[in-house]
Amino acid sequence: MADKPHFTLPFQWALAPAGGLAAREVEQESLDEDAACCEAIIRTVQGERTTLPAFGRPQLEFNSNPELVRATLAQALREFEPRVEPMVSAAPSTDDDLVQIVQALLAPADNEEGGG
Repeated sequence: MADKPHFTLPFQWALAPAGGLAAREVEQESLDEDAACCEAIIRTVQGERTTLPAFGRPQLEFNSNPELVRATLAQALREFEPRVEPMVSAAPSTDDDLVQIVQALLAPADNEEGGG
């Protein structure tokens, strides 16, 4: 694990090796950390974080256009998490046209500096 591990997102408790509870950690620069950061972006509506009001995604809860939802989430992920290349899909649920099923697959971005 890296010198400075990160807390998991969402925050979780785990049993400590010596007993009791400890904050669960994730290794820096790991795929698990990338995924957790992406989840934080998707769960955060812009304006919710007063110190970073532009962070997150626009409010999409009442939007019925699957293509707009897909494009908006993909753009937010690209903007705030450059370590991944998102592949987002959105489509109306087969059970209810007012509900959208959204899936996000993440692949490591191929943006190595100095790579040929």
